[in-house]
Amino acid sequence: MDQARTMARLTKRWNTLWSHLTPVPSSELLAQLLIAWREPQRHYHTLQHLEECLALFDTLRHTAQHPHEIELALWFHDAVYDVRATTTRNARRAGRMKPCTPPDSKRKACAASMT
Repeated sequence: MDQARTMARLTKRWNTLWSHLTPVPSSELLAQLLIAWREPQRHYHTLQHLEECLALFDTLRHTAQHPHEIELALWFHDAVYDVRATTTRNARRAGRMKPCTPPDSKRKACAASMT
């Protein structure tokens, strides 16, 4: 896997996703996520896994009521896991992510609150 091309594809996808959720993409959050997905102890939950999840979602996107929020969840689904950490430490690391199912008018604000 050519990591530079992968990073470029994921950055473009991240920016496109955030154009639907908030006016300004969070480049700092993207950098943190990409670092997490590339941690050396990862053997399965890697950038390749993230891309595979996003590609599978693309085949199902048309069935989703809230596709942007689902895609955002995919970005975070394994990013906060540290195999060396305790459950408490992982929970603290994930603390910035707030699960929510707001009404339509509040979805953008909810997604932005995850940052």
